[in-house]
Amino acid sequence: MAYVRSRKFCCCLPVRFGVFVMSLFAMLFGGAVAVYAWVQVIHLKDQAVIANREKYSLIANAVVWSLISLASIFGFIGTIIKNRSFVSAYSTMLFVLLGFNIGSGILYIHSLFQSDVEDRNINQCIAGSTSTLKKETCRAGFKVGRTVLIVVYIVVWLFMLYGCMIVANYVGQLSEEEDLDNARAISAPAPVAPAYPQTTYGEYNTAPAMTQQYPYAAPQNSFGKETYV
Repeated sequence: MAYVRSRKFCCCLPVRFGVFVMSLFAMLFGGAVAVYAWVQVIHLKDQAVIANREKYSLIANAVVWSLISLASIFGFIGTIIKNRSFVSAYSTMLFVLLGFNIGSGILYIHSLFQSDVEDRNINQCIAGSTSTLKKETCRAGFKVGRTVLIVVYIVVWLFMLYGCMIVANYVGQLSEEEDLDNARAISAPAPVAPAYPQTTYGEYNTAPAMTQQYPYAAPQNSFGKETYV
C-alpha cells in the first residue's frame, strides 16, 4: 500500500515536529522581542535628541517581530490540524518576514556605528561623571554590547533561514499526502450491486421480480391435492 514517507530534519526529527516547536517558539520569542521593541519606541519620546535613522530602525524592528509573532499562529494551528493552506501561508510569510528582518536589522546595526548614536549611549552610561576610567569602561562596554548584538542577529537569521527550509519541507510533505489521498479517491472501485443467488429453477426466477410461477407451487399441483376424474 502506497504511503508518504515523513520528511526529517536534523537527521531524525520529523518536519511536523520542527514546525510545531518553531512556530510555538516564534510566537513567544517574537512576541517578547516585539513588546521590548515597542517599549523602546515609546521611551524615545523621553529623549531630547535622537537620530531619525535610529528611531525608524527601532520601529521597523518592532513591526517585523510583531508580524513574525502573528504569522506563527498560522503555522502553529496548521501543524496541529495538518492544514496545508495554513502551513503554506506561514511558509510564505516567514520567507518575506525574514527578508524584512534582515533589512531592519542591518539598518539598526548601521545606526549603532554612527558617532552621534555612540556618543549619546556612552554619555548615558557616564551620567555626568568626570572619571576617565568610567568613560573608557562605558566606551568598551558599548563596543562589546554592539558586537554581541551583531552575533545575536546573525544567529537568529540563520535559525530563521533553517526554519524556513523546515516549513517548506513540511508543505511539500502535506502536498504529497493530499495528492495520494486524491489518487486513492479516483482509483477506488465503484460499488457493485450484489448479485441475486441462482437456483436450479433459474428459468422460472428472473430477478428482481418473479415473472413466471413455478408450476408445482400452483394450488392444483400442490402436495396432497386429490384429483377427481
